[in-house]
Amino acid sequence: MARSRTATSPRAKTKPRSVRATLQRKPGMRGDIFGHIPGIPVGRRWENRKAMSIACIHTPLIAGISGQKAIGAFSVVLAGEFADEDQGDTFTYIGSGGRAPGVRFGEQTCDQTFDNNLNQALRMSACRKKPVRVLRGYKLKSPHAPQTGFRYDGLYTVSNPRSEQGPTGFQVCKFDFTRCPDQDALPTGEGIPEIFRSDIDIRREMWQESRRQTARLAAGPGSSTSRSSPSLAGGSRDTPISFSDDDDASEDVENEEDVL
Repeated sequence: MARSRTATSPRAKTKPRSVRATLQRKPGMRGDIFGHIPGIPVGRRWENRKAMSIACIHTPLIAGISGQKAIGAFSVVLAGEFADEDQGDTFTYIGSGGRAPGVRFGEQTCDQTFDNNLNQALRMSACRKKPVRVLRGYKLKSPHAPQTGFRYDGLYTVSNPRSEQGPTGFQVCKFDFTRCPDQDALPTGEGIPEIFRSDIDIRREMWQESRRQTARLAAGPGSSTSRSSPSLAGGSRDTPISFSDDDDASEDVENEEDVL
């Protein structure tokens, strides 16, 4: 007697869903548009690329460029994979490709070319002058990088697409980016990301904190500051002036909202 095929049969198994298919985006949201994404201000952060894709600020989960060769690029991510030159309001971006077919990570092993669809998208952006959304990641070796996650830094225009020899000896496609005017200021004040802080950076911060402690002690009773400032005359040496930064706490709340 033939055995009946059960739900555990190989043919009865469903195909695994792709990673992209599991992303739950809000109805009506899409990332293939030029300009700002409605409701997302400059400075908004995300924990990872999946969260950025859900928010439609940058939809690819791996690629650093989002766009179409026929109309231009929608967004780029500076993540430290290539030696991009970053000055904040301007930077030079290195394009896509430069590896063997099927290889997505690792050192460059061949020339980048403008046959690459994503490089063509950036070149089209330079021709059409369409703004491109720019995000910086925590692995970017730049004082303008966030210390954690990824941050939206606003709109930039693309210019001067060209091919040059890169640091590995292979050709790379380069593009100059300039920040558009009339936007919120570029987020600053985070300093160098933790993974790139050197011993010199740490010692400098310790020296600066020591000077602040000395200044706080000097502001106590009997100091010249106390005599010249009546508002400090009744102060106590046991209650020094405090320095705080609550930005990280508020941004963590925003991160949680974006992932939902």
